[in-house]
Formats: sequence, C-alpha cells, structure tokens
Amino acid sequence: SSGINAEYGGYRLIVPLLVLDEVRGLCKSETKAEAASTALDTLESLITARSVTLLTSKGNVMESAEFREARMAGECNDDVILAGVRHLSDNTGTKVSEKDSVHYTRSVVFLTNDGNLRVKAHALQLAVMSISDFVKRANL
Repeated sequence: SSGINAEYGGYRLIVPLLVLDEVRGLCKSETKAEAASTALDTLESLITARSVTLLTSKGNVMESAEFREARMAGECNDDVILAGVRHLSDNTGTKVSEKDSVHYTRSVVFLTNDGNLRVKAHALQLAVMSISDFVKRANL
C-alpha cells in the first residue's frame, strides 16, 4: 500500500509469524512481560493498519495475525524464521554467475540484531544486517 511506502521510505516491512508468536510468549515472562506487551501492542497495531505483513516459514506473506505457525517438534525457532526468509528471498532475488564468482542481488534484506542469526543467514547467502544499520542506510 502507499501508506507503507510513505511511512518506511518505500520499504515493505514483513515480520516472520514465528517472531509474533515468540513475542506473545514473552508476555507471560516475569522479567520481560512489560516490554513484550508493548512490542506486541505495537506489532498488532501495525498489522491492523497494514503497515506490516507477516511471513510464514514457507515464504507466504499474510496480512492477518489470526493464524499461528505450524511447526515440527524439535525445530529450532531460528531455522523456522530463516526458512521463511529464504523462501521469500529465493523468489525475489537474482543470481548471476561470472567466471569464478557468484553475485546475488536481493530485494529482501533480513533484519536482526541477533548475531547468531546473522551468521546463519550469511551461511544461507541471505542479505542480512542489523536493524540500526538498516535504519541508517535507508535514511529512516
């Protein structure tokens, strides 16, 4: 929508559905409940306003938070989140092979402040950066 483009400098913000589920879970924590509730209220407001959409582990984009992510027992949350980002990225990027190198152009950038998640994303050849670096680079 044009509201998203105007508000976020032309970028489309997509949150993995599992992240929303994790924030809901943190609302029950004794030490993190207040911050998690604030984050959940903000996310739900942005979803309702259609300023943020949600991403499933299969790479499907949804505009409603009515559903939860179905997961297999023993799956690591990081891996489920990265699976969705990878599906979305694979469907929107381009790969160019030149001599001995491969160059990827991505229209999807995975934003996280989690260092381990960034390492995993790099290993999957996903474009990834910290949220603060993205805000600076995008002039938001």
